[in-house]
Amino acid sequence: MEISIALFSLAVLIVIGVCVGLVLAVVGYKRLFENKMQDRRHDAKELQLKAMVAEKAARRSDEEIPTEDENLTDSGIFSVLEMMDALVSGGNLDEAEKLALNAIHNHRDRANVPVNLAVIYFKAGRKSAFLAVVRNMSSKKLDVPEDAWRRLAVMGLEIAPEEPVFSALLECDGPSNSATFH
Repeated sequence: MEISIALFSLAVLIVIGVCVGLVLAVVGYKRLFENKMQDRRHDAKELQLKAMVAEKAARRSDEEIPTEDENLTDSGIFSVLEMMDALVSGGNLDEAEKLALNAIHNHRDRANVPVNLAVIYFKAGRKSAFLAVVRNMSSKKLDVPEDAWRRLAVMGLEIAPEEPVFSALLECDGPSNSATFH
């Protein structure tokens, strides 16, 4: 009788071991499958981004006179601002941020690049980075268009409603003595 209880216990342990092994194998396969799917989604986003950039480049005619934005190019084919927009629309906020920071470093006097960087931080939900960019633009007194300040103010009210300066920005043409960050 003791032998049959021991054999039964051994059989139960073997069955439990096999079940645990199967569960671990299924979990491992699921993780492998999820990683492959994530890689495919990333590759699809990259292809979509390249297609968007190629489409924008193809729309340009050789006779067009370059605008101020087109003078700020990374390869001479399309503007950095268009590339940032394409990256943001493709959900690649980290790459858009890197591109914007590089453009700011190379073109410190341009107001539209920090505005785009603030938008990137807003879309990424990075409140402190958003506030830092807006504060920096305010302190440097960059020539930011009124509509851009209003857009930043609306975003600021959403991401940082406790900052009173954003409601003041909506009432004026941008940072003034009454609407500055501290």
